[in-house]
Amino acid sequence: MVKIKQDFQDYGSEEIIGEIINSCSVRITELRVDCGHFIKWGVPLPPYVFRPEVGDVCLVDDGNPIDVGITGALVNCASVECKNTYIKINQDQNDGSLEVNGDIINTCPVSITDLRVNCGSFLGLDVPLPPNIFRPVGGDECVVNNGNPIGVDDITFQYSNREILPLTVTSFKCLSPST
Repeated sequence: MVKIKQDFQDYGSEEIIGEIINSCSVRITELRVDCGHFIKWGVPLPPYVFRPEVGDVCLVDDGNPIDVGITGALVNCASVECKNTYIKINQDQNDGSLEVNGDIINTCPVSITDLRVNCGSFLGLDVPLPPNIFRPVGGDECVVNNGNPIGVDDITFQYSNREILPLTVTSFKCLSPST
């Protein structure tokens, strides 16, 4: 069974925080829900959580796997003052070295999940990416940390190349401060 728990963020607030809870004994994918009331009443759906399909049906989190238990309460990143510029990707290389050291730092006030970066320059040059950090997901995009939450801890990585290759943030989702 999958439950969707909704509650107002603060007393008198019009913003609703929701949690998607997978109480099945296995991971599920391609979860679809009836979102007809939202559509009928013109309530804007958070596109990073619900994508309208046909009729009153919405696909949850682009069909990504939902593990057993609470997957986390997603919130609008703007509501917690989090923007792409708050995700820092630093890289450095010593003169003459082929080794590039880098780190990814989340300076948002909340944890983020499903961080995606443009990694096309790596893919086009066949530069091996650290697979535990960057996983190609299509086109020029890679998901960072397998899409798992990134809090205040830095994610460090290394690769070998004659020069530093650009990595830019393309998208991410924000988790509620309570998760």
